[in-house]
Amino acid sequence: MTTLPYFDIALPYPPTLNTGWRCVLGRMVLAKRQRLFRRVVRDRVLAVLADKPPYRVLGLLPCAVTMTIYPPTRRRYDLDNLAKPVLDALVHAGVMDDDSQVQRLELTKGDVMRPTGMCFVTVQALES
Repeated sequence: MTTLPYFDIALPYPPTLNTGWRCVLGRMVLAKRQRLFRRVVRDRVLAVLADKPPYRVLGLLPCAVTMTIYPPTRRRYDLDNLAKPVLDALVHAGVMDDDSQVQRLELTKGDVMRPTGMCFVTVQALES
């Protein structure tokens, strides 16, 4: 029996998709908060995988992603607007080649975690 690639990581609370892009001089660019979030995710992925080559964990394997998002306040949040920035950041960090590989996505809203919130992500390769 072969062991499929598996990856979990704790991330900061993601910026919402609603604030992800800005129009600058007629061009759409990634907002500063999104760029910073991607950098933090990449640094955490590199720290977790420092002793585990290869860098690309899943390659092109289909996968399942489970996210538990702990908001910073009791305010209402749309989970679906928080999932896409996390998936894009994981692709940018090299955990998977493309977020179209995600065959199953499970989102759960956790309890309030003051002051900054967090997001716990598990990525599991699926058998083809």
